Amino acid sequence: MRDADDVGQPNPNNNPSMPRINFQKEGLFDETKPLFPDMIAGNYEEWTVYNRSFSTHPWHMHQNHVLITKINGITLPLPEWHDTLLVPAAVCPPASTCAGPPANINAATPGSITFRTYFNPVTVGCFVAHCHTLDHEDLGMIQRMDILPAAGKPSGCQLDVAGEPGKQLASLSSFPICSSSARFSRKQ
Repeated sequence: MRDADDVGQPNPNNNPSMPRINFQKEGLFDETKPLFPDMIAGNYEEWTVYNRSFSTHPWHMHQNHVLITKINGITLPLPEWHDTLLVPAAVCPPASTCAGPPANINAATPGSITFRTYFNPVTVGCFVAHCHTLDHEDLGMIQRMDILPAAGKPSGCQLDVAGEPGKQLASLSSFPICSSSARFSRKQ
């Protein structure tokens, strides 16, 4: 997952059938870094997740249900609560017959889903959001999420030394839970 302004660059061979490269945020899982550094308990956020591939992705964020408000930019007549959501595939360009992948993958309109979520103070700590297609998750389609108890305060997520038998990748320390005023952020 990347921020909306992180659009990358054309690939070195300038081959339009190959995806873009050199994004600011790699997008692959790094257990030492949360996806965003400022997700705060007590806040409401609105996100739009884009899919630039030609396959749908069953996406799941642990700890928090989401209220889906738009699919591919179209407002739903009645928003729906979900635990796992299907991020639609990219749409072939209008000039394409879509018999196969278009000649220029970067010309396809990305699929998108917009949702709102509330970071309940009981969810302070770290958890993941990931694709439920296991080979996608194994290839890095997973992100660490840290919910902070207050602005500038640590989430309490502690990583243990990798490779030590019996060690967990992350653990949660206890913190007093603080609420901040409700806000929407990351709005497109």
